[in-house]
Amino acid sequence: MTLLFKTAGIGNPVTVLSNGFQALAYLRGDGEFANRKKHPLPAVLFLDLKMPAVDGYDVLDWLQRRPEFKSMLVIALSGWAQLANVNRAYALGARSFLTKPCTEGDLANLQQAFPGYWEAAMTSGLDVMPPDAG
Repeated sequence: MTLLFKTAGIGNPVTVLSNGFQALAYLRGDGEFANRKKHPLPAVLFLDLKMPAVDGYDVLDWLQRRPEFKSMLVIALSGWAQLANVNRAYALGARSFLTKPCTEGDLANLQQAFPGYWEAAMTSGLDVMPPDAG
Protein backbone atom coordinates (compact mmCIF):
# COMPACT_ATOMS: atom_id res chain seq x y z
CA MET A 1 0.00 0.00 0.00
CA THR A 2 2.73 2.49 0.88
CA LEU A 3 4.40 1.93 -2.51
CA LEU A 4 1.03 2.39 -4.19
CA PHE A 5 0.56 5.71 -2.34
CA LYS A 6 3.95 6.93 -3.57
CA THR A 7 3.27 5.77 -7.13
CA ALA A 8 -0.09 7.56 -7.08
CA GLY A 9 1.55 10.78 -5.83
CA ILE A 10 -0.11 10.76 -2.42
CA GLY A 11 2.24 12.54 -0.04
CA ASN A 12 0.39 12.04 3.24
CA PRO A 13 2.49 10.62 6.05
CA VAL A 14 1.69 6.94 6.54
CA THR A 15 1.77 4.89 9.72
CA VAL A 16 1.42 1.13 9.33
CA LEU A 17 0.13 -0.83 12.30
CA SER A 18 -0.02 -4.61 12.47
CA ASN A 19 -3.35 -5.24 14.22
CA GLY A 20 -6.58 -3.72 15.45
CA PHE A 21 -5.39 -3.50 19.04
CA GLN A 22 -2.54 -1.22 17.92
CA ALA A 23 -4.98 0.79 15.78
CA LEU A 24 -7.20 1.45 18.79
CA ALA A 25 -4.21 2.37 20.94
CA TYR A 26 -3.05 4.79 18.25
CA LEU A 27 -6.48 6.38 17.88
CA ARG A 28 -6.91 6.71 21.66
CA GLY A 29 -3.37 8.06 22.07
CA ASP A 30 -2.43 5.30 24.51
CA GLY A 31 1.09 4.40 25.60
CA GLU A 32 3.69 4.87 22.89
CA PHE A 33 1.13 6.83 20.81
CA ALA A 34 0.43 9.49 23.47
CA ASN A 35 2.57 12.16 21.78
CA ARG A 36 0.19 13.65 19.17
CA LYS A 37 2.99 15.66 17.55
CA LYS A 38 4.79 12.41 16.81
CA HIS A 39 1.58 10.38 16.27
CA PRO A 40 -1.08 12.79 14.93
CA LEU A 41 -4.64 11.67 14.42
CA PRO A 42 -5.18 10.57 10.85
CA ALA A 43 -7.37 12.32 8.33
CA VAL A 44 -7.56 9.08 6.33
CA LEU A 45 -7.75 5.59 7.81
CA PHE A 46 -7.31 2.55 5.58
CA LEU A 47 -8.72 -0.17 7.75
CA ASP A 48 -8.31 -3.86 6.98
CA LEU A 49 -11.44 -5.65 8.13
CA LYS A 50 -9.59 -8.89 8.86
CA MET A 51 -6.83 -8.11 11.35
CA PRO A 52 -5.40 -10.09 14.23
CA ALA A 53 -6.30 -9.29 17.85
CA VAL A 54 -9.15 -6.83 17.11
CA ASP A 55 -10.79 -6.91 13.69
CA GLY A 56 -11.64 -3.91 11.54
CA TYR A 57 -15.35 -4.15 12.33
CA ASP A 58 -14.55 -3.68 16.03
CA VAL A 59 -12.42 -0.62 15.19
CA LEU A 60 -15.27 0.77 13.04
CA ASP A 61 -17.72 0.20 15.89
CA TRP A 62 -15.39 2.01 18.31
CA LEU A 63 -14.98 4.95 15.90
CA GLN A 64 -18.71 5.21 15.27
CA ARG A 65 -19.37 5.80 18.97
CA ARG A 66 -16.95 8.74 19.12
CA PRO A 67 -18.08 11.99 17.49
CA GLU A 68 -14.55 13.42 17.54
CA PHE A 69 -13.66 11.01 14.70
CA LYS A 70 -16.66 11.87 12.51
CA SER A 71 -14.60 13.87 10.00
CA MET A 72 -12.05 11.07 9.53
CA LEU A 73 -12.24 9.40 6.13
CA VAL A 74 -12.42 5.66 6.84
CA ILE A 75 -11.84 3.29 3.94
CA ALA A 76 -12.50 -0.38 4.63
CA LEU A 77 -10.24 -2.93 2.96
CA SER A 78 -11.01 -6.58 2.44
CA GLY A 79 -9.83 -9.46 0.31
CA TRP A 80 -13.48 -10.40 -0.18
CA ALA A 81 -16.14 -8.12 -1.65
CA GLN A 82 -19.06 -10.11 -0.28
CA LEU A 83 -22.15 -7.94 -0.02
CA ALA A 84 -22.57 -8.71 3.69
CA ASN A 85 -19.01 -7.43 4.39
CA VAL A 86 -19.56 -4.28 2.34
CA ASN A 87 -22.92 -3.53 3.96
CA ARG A 88 -21.60 -4.14 7.47
CA ALA A 89 -18.60 -1.84 6.89
CA TYR A 90 -20.85 0.95 5.59
CA ALA A 91 -23.32 0.46 8.44
CA LEU A 92 -20.45 0.92 10.90
CA GLY A 93 -19.34 4.19 9.30
CA ALA A 94 -16.87 3.33 6.53
CA ARG A 95 -17.13 5.93 3.78
CA SER A 96 -15.69 3.67 1.08
CA PHE A 97 -14.84 0.01 0.55
CA LEU A 98 -11.96 -1.37 -1.50
CA THR A 99 -11.12 -4.95 -2.38
CA LYS A 100 -7.46 -5.88 -2.01
CA PRO A 101 -5.18 -5.63 -3.80
CA CYS A 102 -5.85 -1.95 -4.38
CA THR A 103 -4.80 -0.22 -7.57
CA GLU A 104 -3.75 3.27 -8.61
CA GLY A 105 -7.21 3.62 -10.15
CA ASP A 106 -8.81 2.89 -6.77
CA LEU A 107 -6.75 5.64 -5.16
CA ALA A 108 -7.48 8.07 -7.99
CA ASN A 109 -11.21 7.42 -7.52
CA LEU A 110 -10.88 8.07 -3.77
CA GLN A 111 -9.01 11.32 -4.40
CA GLN A 112 -11.77 12.45 -6.76
CA ALA A 113 -14.62 11.34 -4.50
CA PHE A 114 -13.10 12.76 -1.31
CA PRO A 115 -11.04 15.85 -2.21
CA GLY A 116 -9.18 17.67 0.52
CA TYR A 117 -7.91 14.59 2.38
CA TRP A 118 -4.78 13.99 0.36
CA GLU A 119 -2.50 16.99 0.82
CA ALA A 120 0.44 16.11 3.04
CA ALA A 121 0.76 19.62 4.46
CA MET A 122 -2.83 19.58 5.71
CA THR A 123 -3.39 16.00 6.84
CA SER A 124 -1.84 12.88 8.15
CA GLY A 125 -2.69 9.37 7.08
CA LEU A 126 -2.93 6.03 8.78
CA ASP A 127 -2.74 2.73 7.01
CA VAL A 128 -3.78 -0.24 9.13
CA MET A 129 -3.13 -3.73 7.82
CA PRO A 130 -1.54 -6.98 8.89
CA PRO A 131 2.21 -7.11 8.18
CA ASP A 132 1.85 -9.72 5.43
CA ALA A 133 -0.69 -7.66 3.47
CA GLY A 134 1.62 -4.77 2.56
